[in-house]
Amino acid sequence: MKEYSIHGKLYTESELIALAKTLLQNKFAEEWEKELFRFVLEWFNEEEYITAKTSGSTGEPKPIQLLKEHVLASANRSIRYFNLKPNQTALLCMPVSFIAGKLMVIRAFEAGMNLIPVKPSSSPLRFTNAAIDFAAMTPMQVEGSLDDLERIQQLIIGGSPVSTQLNQQLQMKSTQCFATYGMTETITHVAVQQLNHPFEETYSALPGVVFETDEQSRLIIHAPDVGVEALKTNDYVTLIDDTHFKFEGRFDNVINSGGVKLHPEKIEKKISSLMTTDFFIAGILHEKLGEQCVLVIENDYPGETEEQELKLKLKEKLDKYEVPKQLFWINSFERTTSGKVKRKAIVEKIEQA
Repeated sequence: MKEYSIHGKLYTESELIALAKTLLQNKFAEEWEKELFRFVLEWFNEEEYITAKTSGSTGEPKPIQLLKEHVLASANRSIRYFNLKPNQTALLCMPVSFIAGKLMVIRAFEAGMNLIPVKPSSSPLRFTNAAIDFAAMTPMQVEGSLDDLERIQQLIIGGSPVSTQLNQQLQMKSTQCFATYGMTETITHVAVQQLNHPFEETYSALPGVVFETDEQSRLIIHAPDVGVEALKTNDYVTLIDDTHFKFEGRFDNVINSGGVKLHPEKIEKKISSLMTTDFFIAGILHEKLGEQCVLVIENDYPGETEEQELKLKLKEKLDKYEVPKQLFWINSFERTTSGKVKRKAIVEKIEQA
């Protein structure tokens, strides 16, 4: 009979269901715990699918139904790729309302790993002293866990891009770190980029996944084991071969400034060493150019002297057409519940101001 381990205690399926029902009736249980055990009940019910939320990066998160057989296929793909084994530890520190959290639960259950659920926060390792074999975090969580990161053997990072500064810090950690590429529709990641030991510039497909591009170099995903056939994305890539690509940026983020096409993600990489807080490059409406390249920074306005110094440094780092025409300082960025910056909403507010 299959057993499932949570915090080192083994449960049969019926025992786990009973535990979930008991916890959900406990008025002292925290919402993140209830969310986990609501999913446990959903996973073991008789339905053929589970319900997850889309990321919300291009609008409000929407519910989506995913076949359990596809979720299992995705979990087993990651288990094979990362060589996950029974009795290893898996940290769950992401919300189970999103697919990334759900998949950590299923990977642990399928691989026979000991699941260690902790409260989702910006510094999740403070809630456990355990040595962790496998974990998934957002970049913000990684930044908040750097002092203890080496308690984790393998770490996948997703939800938003890994900054140059964070990537540099990861080179000094023994933890093997990977950036992930995927979405709810592909049932989380279909490719990973090794970030350290050694750093790889390209994303590599997980087993059973192949890629192609359309005439505009947008990525097309084939992952038949999870029901994905010729899924067209809005991501602009350089395709190396059918299992490797270099991510260049979001196609719908491209700025057309007076006929010159600018890729924000490329510019962001060039200037990331100058920035100490979150930022992004965007295009705002311009009467003559159509769109104007601007830099949006999450910080209080530092004063004219500091702003001028930054402008000079930007000119040194960037090509002529890449230099932002304006800088906007915003105290706090709007973010989705999964932590992604709501670029479009922020830009719309700037244009309306």
